[in-house]
Amino acid sequence: MTALFYLGRVAQLIGMWLLLVDLFNAGPLGPSPRLFALGVGVFIAGWAVSRATKRPS
Repeated sequence: MTALFYLGRVAQLIGMWLLLVDLFNAGPLGPSPRLFALGVGVFIAGWAVSRATKRPS
């Protein structure tokens, strides 16, 4: 369970990193909607996994 919790946390970090990369590489029309959606999806999936598992004590 601990490994699954940390896997969810790593997924959250990857999602946040994708969002930051997308925002900093945005052109005059704004960020890429596909990459932004991918970042949000990965973040939410990581949040759900870490929420579903118990936090290690």
